Amino acid sequence: MDQVVTMGETETQTKELPPKVKITSYFILAEVIAGLIIAGYGLYLWGNWENGIGLVMAIIGIWVYFRFIKLDPQAWTIAFIFNIAAAVLYAIGENWPGVILSVLVIFFLLMPDVKSHFGQ
Repeated sequence: MDQVVTMGETETQTKELPPKVKITSYFILAEVIAGLIIAGYGLYLWGNWENGIGLVMAIIGIWVYFRFIKLDPQAWTIAFIFNIAAAVLYAIGENWPGVILSVLVIFFLLMPDVKSHFGQ
């Protein structure tokens, strides 16, 4: 999870993500992968609307993940809102590991060390 910082037109240097931001990004990525698997499988088996919404959210979560690792200030807010929505959807579907993962991501997002890198 290195971030490339452009220094002029010819020189670039790689900047390491702060440790807690990196951990949070791993949890976001895990949640996206889990969401794709669970929602995709559920949509295939049952074809209900909750799984369809979950699949769309997981696909959008990929975009959020890449914005998050680039330390985009809006990514923190989007990740926070998406994780609240994901926790609700996981609870509706009685997917308690998903609820725990969403709450864990929210916990890390609310850490001052993480929030400060996004201007929060």
